[in-house]
Amino acid sequence: MKFIPNITFLRYFFSAGQSKSISRASKENFVSQSAISQAISKLEKTLGKQLITHEKNRFQLTADGLLLLDKCKQIFTVFSEIEDAFNETDSVFKGKLSFACTHSFALSLLPAYLSKLSQTWEKIEPILRFGHTGTIVELVKKGDVDFGIVLDNEDFSLFHSREIYRGEYHLYTAKKFTANAKNKFILSEERKEVSLLKQHFQNNGVEIHAYMEVSSWEVIASLVEQGMGIGFLPDYIAGKRALIPYEYSIPKIPYRILAISPKNRKLSRNAQMFIDLIGQI
Repeated sequence: MKFIPNITFLRYFFSAGQSKSISRASKENFVSQSAISQAISKLEKTLGKQLITHEKNRFQLTADGLLLLDKCKQIFTVFSEIEDAFNETDSVFKGKLSFACTHSFALSLLPAYLSKLSQTWEKIEPILRFGHTGTIVELVKKGDVDFGIVLDNEDFSLFHSREIYRGEYHLYTAKKFTANAKNKFILSEERKEVSLLKQHFQNNGVEIHAYMEVSSWEVIASLVEQGMGIGFLPDYIAGKRALIPYEYSIPKIPYRILAISPKNRKLSRNAQMFIDLIGQI
C-alpha cells in the first residue's frame, strides 16, 4: 500500500521525537498529550512499523522511529525553506524560530531580546531549548535547532560563529558584605576563566581555594547575594542583582557570547533576522 503521509501527524511525531517528550510536544503544538499519542499510533498503523517503545513514563524511539525522525527533519527543512522564500517575497518575518542557550543567558539577557523581537515581528514563534554548552552543540549539530548561543570558552572553529555580546569576569560580593564571607570563594567548575583567576592569585603569592564549587552561575549569584561568599561571575549575570565588585582587583578576563550554526547548513531567514536584531541592542 502506498504511504500517503498526514503532515499534521508527522509534525506531532517530529516534535515529540526532537524533544523526546510527548508532554513537551503537546505544549509546542497547543494540543493535548492524547492528540500526540494518537497521531504516533496512526502513523505506526499506516507504516506497519513500531516507532516508539510503548513503556509507561518513558519515551524512546525505535530504529524505525529514528529513521522517520531523520526523514521528517528533511521534510520540514524543505517546508521551512519554502516558507522563507514566500516570506522574503512579502518582506515579512513569521513562523518558527528555534534556538538553544544556557539557563543563565535565558534568565539574564534573553528577555530583552525576545521583547524586542515580539515588538518588531509579532508573528514569529520562538522555540527554545536549554542546556549546558555540550547539549547546545549537539542540538545544533543534529539540526534540532537553527542555532545555539554559547560562551566562547571552547573551540567552535567547526561552526559559523558570530559575536552577539561581550563583557568581563569579576569577583562579586553582596552589597551587605559580612565578615563571614571573607576569603570564601564560590567558583564554577575548573574552566579557562577559573584557571586564569587562580593563576593570578598564585602569581601574587596567594593560594585561592574554592569554599564551594557550583556548576551554575545563577546559583553562585544567589549564594553570594545571601552573603555566603565571594563569587566569580561574568558581568551579565551580576548586572540585575544586589551584587557589587569585590575590593580585590584582578586583571581583565574577557568573554564573548557567540551565536553558532553548522557550516554545512544555511541559517533560516528567521534565525538570521533574530541574530541581527540581537546585534543591534
